[in-house]
Amino acid sequence: MTKAFDITIEYFWVIVEVIFVIILIVTILAMISVHFNRDIEINNMEAHVASMRFFFSPNCFSYSDGTRTYPGIIDTNKFSETRLDNCMKDYSNLRGFDLILKEKDGSVINEVQLNKNLVQFLPLCSLKKKDFECFSKREYVLIYDNNKIRPGILDINSVIKNV
Repeated sequence: MTKAFDITIEYFWVIVEVIFVIILIVTILAMISVHFNRDIEINNMEAHVASMRFFFSPNCFSYSDGTRTYPGIIDTNKFSETRLDNCMKDYSNLRGFDLILKEKDGSVINEVQLNKNLVQFLPLCSLKKKDFECFSKREYVLIYDNNKIRPGILDINSVIKNV
């Protein structure tokens, strides 16, 4: 009887081990499934990275004294739609930008836009169901104007049409 009892105990532990392995495999497959089935939204990150170009690129709006570019300082002489078009050539068909440069008290100095046919959708950004994604950001910057530097605000609004 002890031999039959030993076989029964062995079968019991085999069944426990098989159940444990099955639970382990199901858990691993569920984790892999969750990882591969999630959507990664990169529109906001892409807009953020594109907007950083305004501050850091000498081809955009950042102040340059000829030898050095000063990131975070917006040159009012460079703040134009022509400069924005040249700065954002990569995004000109994909994304619309509306940039508003303001004094620290909120009065508007200048406003420039890229891809106006997409910028027209910005007032509809608060809708829940829409065919586009919006990105808005307020940056506190320094403004270079007439050889003087003063604090200011740059409002960045961006829109991209979902395909």
